[in-house]
Amino acid sequence: MKICKFFTKKIKNSDYKLFIHCIKIRQLIYKYLKYMEFNKISSSHTIKAYRIDLRQFFISDTPAFLSFLLTKQKGLFSDLSHSEAAFSGISDLNSYDPELLSELLEKRIKRSFKKWAKLSPATRNRKYACVKSFLKWLFMKDFIDKDLQAQIRLPSLPHRLPYYLSVDEALCLVQTVLKKVRNHHKEDDYRDLILILLLYGGGLRVSEACGLSWEQVDFQQGVLRIKGKGGKQRLCVVPELALIQLKRYKRRTGPVFKSPFSVRKAYDRVRYWGKAAGLSKPLSPHVLRHSFATHLLNSGSDLRSLQELLGHESLSSTQKYTHLQMSHLAQLLETRHPLKNRNFRRGK
Repeated sequence: MKICKFFTKKIKNSDYKLFIHCIKIRQLIYKYLKYMEFNKISSSHTIKAYRIDLRQFFISDTPAFLSFLLTKQKGLFSDLSHSEAAFSGISDLNSYDPELLSELLEKRIKRSFKKWAKLSPATRNRKYACVKSFLKWLFMKDFIDKDLQAQIRLPSLPHRLPYYLSVDEALCLVQTVLKKVRNHHKEDDYRDLILILLLYGGGLRVSEACGLSWEQVDFQQGVLRIKGKGGKQRLCVVPELALIQLKRYKRRTGPVFKSPFSVRKAYDRVRYWGKAAGLSKPLSPHVLRHSFATHLLNSGSDLRSLQELLGHESLSSTQKYTHLQMSHLAQLLETRHPLKNRNFRRGK
């Protein structure tokens, strides 16, 4: 509280209202994230991404004295959860002007157009989707008097087919890790093998694979009980090879198991094994999930079953893989159909 009083004395009277409303916005961001966590049941990864995006949106071009106070004071205000406690002694925070708050946010929107212009279209759309959701919540709760989210228009992005491995590339990847495990018997290699088998063999999201515990593995039924996006649970069937390796890893680590992977580390290990297998393009956990879905669909799986295995809430999220299936069928038609016979086309 002494720090807070010291800085409020240093702020000029003309900037005092700006100071109060900047603090108020940080309080509202904190409340909004709690709303997303408990009302919308968003995952911890979503909350973390929203926190970063909203902080970047708000702090950008903030006057120097406020940026220092809000983010640099020995970490005291770097966590949004401290906002209410840190400034609870300022009585002006209990009453504020929705019109002035709207004006401040409107300026932030205009500045962000320039600041985020250099980002890729996909990244820019993702960040603005977060900002639009926050502004919509503010208007719905009467914290602002304008529907500011309507000022942000997100251009539709061109549909990109997800990159995926061929069957031969996927099998080469698994064989590369298996060979290393059999030759060296190192625990790190066992761990990496299980990660890749969960991503490609079970189609798990990287966050789901990193958060796996023994309580979620049913060895008798051969299934995993996965907690996916929004806290929704589903059963995942994995290949026998994945179950065998999980049993071996359990014997090595004991009954208490917590994944040693962070999401960042999982990306690094998957990329490493992609290079070790001689793949032409950089490998990521999501490429393995795409490969899982594509190979199942090309082998005759129906969309509904694939939707269940991937944990998609909407079938439209799964339908993008039909484009890949059509590509496979077109290639099959090109090479196998009788009308493609060269002698027939030449009239022989």
